[in-house]
Amino acid sequence: MDAQNENDELEAMEAQLKEVKDELREILLDIRTYLMQMQTPIHGDLMKQGQHEELRTERG
Repeated sequence: MDAQNENDELEAMEAQLKEVKDELREILLDIRTYLMQMQTPIHGDLMKQGQHEELRTERG
């Protein structure tokens, strides 16, 4: 394998790594948002109104 092929392969791997990092960041933000919503006093009101399932479906 020559140097150009190695550089191309490295660039492709770096691009894949960036995509994975971005996906993980989005997942972690979704988890944080979900946890924050579950810990708010408003959560109890949502449960009473039956809207809790709607919150879950939006994250689907």
